[in-house]
This record gives sequence, C-alpha cells and structure tokens, in this order.
Amino acid sequence: MPRGKKLALGLAVAAALAGGAALVARARRPGALWVLEWTEARREDVSVAWRTGGVLQSEGAVNIMAPLIPWFRRALIWMAPEGALVRLGEVVAKFDPSDIEQSIEGARWERGGYRAQQIDLRFAYKQRLADFQQKLDTTVQDQQAAQAAYESTEFGVELERGKALAKLSQIMAELDLSRSRILQEERKRDQEVRALDDQINLVTERIRLMSNWLGLLTVRTPAEGLVTYPPIRIAGQERKASVGDNLGYGQVFISIPNLFDMNVLVEAGEDAVRR
Repeated sequence: MPRGKKLALGLAVAAALAGGAALVARARRPGALWVLEWTEARREDVSVAWRTGGVLQSEGAVNIMAPLIPWFRRALIWMAPEGALVRLGEVVAKFDPSDIEQSIEGARWERGGYRAQQIDLRFAYKQRLADFQQKLDTTVQDQQAAQAAYESTEFGVELERGKALAKLSQIMAELDLSRSRILQEERKRDQEVRALDDQINLVTERIRLMSNWLGLLTVRTPAEGLVTYPPIRIAGQERKASVGDNLGYGQVFISIPNLFDMNVLVEAGEDAVRR
C-alpha cells in the first residue's frame, strides 16, 4: 500500500464486551494489504490513539427517501430540525406541490374540453340524424303513394304499369339508402363519442394519479427516533439536504438511527495503522 493512502476502518462507538473481555482492533499485514480484525485485549497490549474525523453510522437505521414521483421536481420546502425526536407517523419533511397542482389544474381543463366536444358532437349528430329522418319520412310517403299508384294501374295498360313499377323501385332504393345512411351516422357518432370517452378516462386517471402523488409530498416517519441528515450527492456536491434542494427519485435524505447499535467510519493513515 503506498504511504499516505487512506484506509477506512470501522470502529465501535462504545467498547464491546464479550464474556467480560474487552475487544480491540488489531492491524496486521499478512501480505500486501493491511488487515483489521477484532480480538480480545491482553495485558501486554499497548493502546494507540490518533486524532481524526469520521462519520457516525447506525446498524439497522430507518432511511427515508424522497417521494417516488416521476417527471416532477422534488424540491424541499420544509424539514424537521436535525436532532429532533419524532414519533411514528410524524411529519419530517414537505416538498413543493406547485408543479403537480398546476398539472392537475391543466388536466381538469383538458378533460372539460373533451366533455364540451362530446356535447357539441351529440348535438351535431342529433341535427344531422333529424334531417336524415325527415328525408326518410318523405321517402316513405313517396313509396306509399307509388305503391298505391302501381296497384291501381290496370293490368291491360302495360306501359303505364311499367312506369309505375320503375318509380316504385326507385323510391324503394332511396328508402333503403336513407335507412342505411342513418345507421352509418349512428355508428359514426357512437365511435366518436367512445373515442372522447377514452380520452376523458385517461385524463381522469392521470388526475387521480397526480392527486395521490400530492399526498406523497408530505413525508411522515415510519418509525420513532432521532432525525439525522446523512451527507448525500446533491448537484455534484456531497452534503446534507436542505430546504430548496431538488432531490432525486427515491434518494435517501433522512436517517433515523438505531442508537443502540452505532459505528464510526474513520480514515487513518498507514503510519497510524502500523503503530
């Protein structure tokens, strides 16, 4: 190991007892690397101390993440004071809801537009179908008159009877066409209405989802304990979260440690390990 290179060591905060014997850390070098191991203290052991800094860590800490919300900013607007004692379910942080609230408002306007289109669509088709129905009624009357004329024509007058039959056939064809056109318009109306219904349902689901996300912006602790803010990566820096920070998706920013099982992570130079 090159001289001056840092070696991370995990040291207990309080002395651990095992069968009445204290445990100490011994550094040995069986090969190219230094190895740190725990062993029982002996009478001839010499303790070595050096001044250094470290990070207090907890085994089994409860970590709290930023909301699992995609697309939107996760900007902190309030945080519980570090070191505060909190109970289960107590609020420890709040995130800015303005982006989601604006999106919900926009989605409601979008849904209202689709519903207005539905109303206009139904009204337009109602008018068109009324016109087709009126034409159909007129064609039915013409068909009835042509049927009566054909039946009243004497069989002996072949020419007149042929003309009456041709007119009746033409009116019958127009009658079938009018009925078919009405059915086509009704199917087309139903398809367009269903398409708008689908859009309305999609927007409604989006509103429901975003409304649920609003609830996630108020963070409550899943356990009671002491609020701590571990150093995390924010905007290219390693530091604790603070109000105004925009956190990553699911990024851990609060830790509630288990105070009964704590470690300290320190850095020691090779010269200190050799002693």
